[in-house]
Amino acid sequence: MKKGAKIAIGVVCGIIAIGAIGSAANNSNDTTVTKGGAESSAAESKRTAEVSSAAESKAASAEDSTESSAPEPESSVPEPESSADTPANGTVTASVGDVVTTKELSFELNKAFTAKKIVDAGNPLLSADADDGKIYLVLEMTVENISDEKQNISTYYFHASVDDFSVDESYLLTDPDGLKYLSGTAMPGKKVKGYLAYEIDENWQSCEIAYTEVLRDEPTFTIQLDRSTVESR
Repeated sequence: MKKGAKIAIGVVCGIIAIGAIGSAANNSNDTTVTKGGAESSAAESKRTAEVSSAAESKAASAEDSTESSAPEPESSVPEPESSADTPANGTVTASVGDVVTTKELSFELNKAFTAKKIVDAGNPLLSADADDGKIYLVLEMTVENISDEKQNISTYYFHASVDDFSVDESYLLTDPDGLKYLSGTAMPGKKVKGYLAYEIDENWQSCEIAYTEVLRDEPTFTIQLDRSTVESR
């Protein structure tokens, strides 16, 4: 193949790659998840693509340059490591101990546990008992309003599935660890703390809780829970 043909093919491939990067950027969201002190996000894949694109451009320029007896070796461009689990739709995933930040809210995933019986923290005589073959899965969370306007926080935006089957939220008659269910209005800079609870099969293996903002088709982020890492009471 002639040199000119190689260059033409390279230019076409470069244009296609740039178009693909632009499309991926439009589908990403601004949600980030902090895992073990290292922040990662749905936009991380965009930064990786930009570095890769820069390396391709450099290679194309080298091929088009004047030939010399001692060509200069091309240095490799390291790609940044991403600790976020970022599916193709741009949704980030998190687990217990992580902090998820959106444009308006910050979600701190404090604790998750399962229990056959939940006793009210303020009244030991009051309890909630799961049905036969069932247990309660409880996730405790703190949500902070990081916007300039008041925000309504509700469990309505959370949808859970256990072992690929959708499950409804449980509204307990008791207050686990002294917490109410996660709901309320937070002024700028203020927080709401509460729980999400689900009655699930006692032999469960994994759970996914998706948070979807208003006017979004895909989840803003998902919480991944596994029975091997969730406290059992």
